[in-house]
Amino acid sequence: MTTMHPQSCTPSTGLTQARHGPLSTLTGRNRSHATPADPGRPRHFCANTWEGNIMTISTTRTILLAATALSLGSAPLLAQDWPNGPVTIIVPYDAGGTTDNMVRALATEMEQVLGQSVVISNMAGGGGVVGMSAALQSAPDGQTVGLYLTNTLVGMAIGSAPFEADSIMPACMFGETPLTITGKGGADGLASLEDLLAMPDASLAIERGTLSEFAGLMINGMTPNDINLVNAGTGPEKNAAVMGGHITALITPTAGVVQQHEAGQLNIVAVLADERMEIAPDLPTAKEQGLDVSLSQSNGFMFPAGTPEPVVAAFCDALETATAAQGVQDQLAALNVQVNFMRGDEFSTYMTDTSTQITALAQDAGYAD
Repeated sequence: MTTMHPQSCTPSTGLTQARHGPLSTLTGRNRSHATPADPGRPRHFCANTWEGNIMTISTTRTILLAATALSLGSAPLLAQDWPNGPVTIIVPYDAGGTTDNMVRALATEMEQVLGQSVVISNMAGGGGVVGMSAALQSAPDGQTVGLYLTNTLVGMAIGSAPFEADSIMPACMFGETPLTITGKGGADGLASLEDLLAMPDASLAIERGTLSEFAGLMINGMTPNDINLVNAGTGPEKNAAVMGGHITALITPTAGVVQQHEAGQLNIVAVLADERMEIAPDLPTAKEQGLDVSLSQSNGFMFPAGTPEPVVAAFCDALETATAAQGVQDQLAALNVQVNFMRGDEFSTYMTDTSTQITALAQDAGYAD
């Protein structure tokens, strides 16, 4: 496990700073990431008052081992013995948001499949670290499940998560939300990705230590001009900064900007995916515009390591059935989540490959010691 050390941390000033003063910026590649609280100490991310060591690329391979390992000290638990009571899904974000709503849509259908209550427990904090930590510290009996997001891997890669890959038993994935490059809408807004890449002083709003920052680093690695990456805070803060004309564009999941795009307040100029989304076929990809960058927020579930394989399989069977229900698919589409079911070795390999990519980007960004 990663050793945790308390430290002081200056919180992000977010939109207020974007409107009234200079934002902290991350320009180009291989930059030091000193925290505001300690500008002399580079290459550490300050989040939730904890810091840890970066997860090395070799460590990510333990995800595959965790996916097949059983707890040697536990009594055999068969699929027909599970669930033996209500199943709790820990969502590491507040109730009422997109992430919470998509899990609740699945949970309602899974109750019918399992014949047991599925309880949603919202544990927000630390960019998802608090809830994910609680899920991984629960008993490995299958009664408590954690929501997996790609940001889980980001937290491990930058050292903000107090857990490592060998504490995770990957279960299954149900959907993806590609990231987007989105500018201001309207006549004075950003018309195209080509315009953004041609600007000598363009800026991109990201949130430090999340997938959006790493997408920005990937973009800068493939374009002749280094776009200024601005740490503008959370999704709503990034949206407001771009709509106010303070930053050229932002990087955020599709679900966070579609409504504003449809209202004309923002303009999605590129989706960071290999192909156009089935649920939003009118949105062009960056790849078809000559920028080969693809990065999505994946959504799935994970158990603590040592959870018996039959239990994980039974959970994934129920999730697959729930995901196939038309009502659930309609609700996920309304939340701009594209269904992509994956389980077993396929999901474990997907997590490992994604983790390797993110860890390499974290090292390039200066998060490694």
